[in-house]
Amino acid sequence: MKHILYSTESDFLVEEKLDSFPDQDIRRIEDLIADEITDCLFSTSLSDKSQGFFPNTSEILMELFSLAEEALENIFGSVLLSKVIDDDGATIYEETFKLKEILENRRDREQGIVDSGKVILSMLTNFLKKGIWQIGLQRDDGIILTDISKYPQPIKNLNRYIWQDSTGLYEPIIWFGLKNENPDECWTLDRSLKNFDVLDIYENPYTQKITQIKRWNNFWFCSFWTLDWNSLFNYKGDEYIVWMFNECGMDEPIEEFNNVRDSCPINLDENDSLENVIHKIEDLFIMKQKVFTI
Repeated sequence: MKHILYSTESDFLVEEKLDSFPDQDIRRIEDLIADEITDCLFSTSLSDKSQGFFPNTSEILMELFSLAEEALENIFGSVLLSKVIDDDGATIYEETFKLKEILENRRDREQGIVDSGKVILSMLTNFLKKGIWQIGLQRDDGIILTDISKYPQPIKNLNRYIWQDSTGLYEPIIWFGLKNENPDECWTLDRSLKNFDVLDIYENPYTQKITQIKRWNNFWFCSFWTLDWNSLFNYKGDEYIVWMFNECGMDEPIEEFNNVRDSCPINLDENDSLENVIHKIEDLFIMKQKVFTI
């Protein structure tokens, strides 16, 4: 007696021996084609993309399974047939499965989060490897001047430098990202007070020392994970964080992230105050402009 899974649209065929039926359960269809599903999920074009910010996890999940379905249809066709045949060759059980429904069942369970989480890690690793540090002066309308020759001359105003021309004020920003793409806020260093929001306050029970956990500091020197996954998921990724790391123990791209942090145009120090970070940013731009005009 045997159980066979096959397609009438391709040469796909899997057989397993059975001692009895129905006393002996046949393997789940998802298990019988697990290798093919896994291979297709992790060889789609999504795994080759580079992305450093993930507010769109649901879009990634849907696109991943749509691409996998297209690839799997080339292997199986759209329908799989399951049969149990006795020792005399008679069919004693038969069922039809739609590939689309098999994939939707996987996608809509926790396994879908695990699958897309692995692809997100791949996309992030690509981003960390391919991205570069960039600097520019950003206007209120979002326009960024990256050509130093077009920078307005800085003017000292009290304890701050300002950059201004006939079109308005500019803010110096430093960001890590892909060339010719707009910066993501979490990968950007600037003088915005939002970067210095206090996210948490920690008191050492032994020394009574109070430490403020600030947004910029938590991103670059995260105390729990290596990367600040809350920021990377736009504070909407609790399910992903739990399944990727707590349940499945996936590896963060630690080396790649540390390389990015260490290569920042300003020296990042987790003990820096608001004033220290702002002065470092301003000093970098003043130095770049001075070097350019020499």
